[in-house]
Amino acid sequence: METIKSILIHDETEENLQALNKKKKNRPKRRFKITMLIVVLVVIALSLYFYSDLSKVKSLKVEGNYYFNDKEILTMADLSYDTRHITIFPFIHENRLEKHDLIKSVNIHKTFSGVVTIQVEEEDIIGTYQENKKTYLLLGDGSSMELAKEDQNRIVKFPMIGKFSKEQRELMAQSFVKDEGVKDEIMLLISEINPHQESYDKNMVELIMEDGNRIYTSYDSMILLNAYKKTLKSLKEDNVCFVMDSLTGSYVTEDCKAFQ
Repeated sequence: METIKSILIHDETEENLQALNKKKKNRPKRRFKITMLIVVLVVIALSLYFYSDLSKVKSLKVEGNYYFNDKEILTMADLSYDTRHITIFPFIHENRLEKHDLIKSVNIHKTFSGVVTIQVEEEDIIGTYQENKKTYLLLGDGSSMELAKEDQNRIVKFPMIGKFSKEQRELMAQSFVKDEGVKDEIMLLISEINPHQESYDKNMVELIMEDGNRIYTSYDSMILLNAYKKTLKSLKEDNVCFVMDSLTGSYVTEDCKAFQ
């Protein structure tokens, strides 16, 4: 009787071991199936997200641009509201923009909420001038760039520059960006930049402002333009002529007839 029980127990144990081994063999297959199912579900979820409006850019902000408008910046960067947020790699779009000669640097930042900010630093543009029936942009480093015919409408954004010699033009341009430079908000107030000379200085400029005032200054005194708005507060009349004095760092009111 004990022998029979022993045989039965042995057989049952053998069956259990076989069943256990079978489960062990099937376990990797089951794990593989579960893993593949998860992968398929993730791919489906990502596909649905990618092709839905949820994956698109929510907001595009362009900052620091003046020569180029926002639409032009976005076109050059190859960005739009149809762009998928996940496909935006800032350095790629920055490189596209920095290829343009009038763009110094670009910094693109994107957030998880879908907001993309493009911070642009353009080259310093002092004004525009004409020579040999062509229109040029005068840049802050003294160099010039011919303005294409299709961009002629942009000249209204910048001061008109008179008949300077090439050397004078270069020195004058550099004087606007020297040290901390003349502020953008002041540059917007200048209508014309013309050559001017006195017995004591052959290299001066006449600045005709949008408000009708005229400023006469040497290249060395150009930085004093940043105080122009403060000077206006004390004025009681229009169409005033000033001389900027680099020695005293001040504006001196003069009779405009003296400069005619």
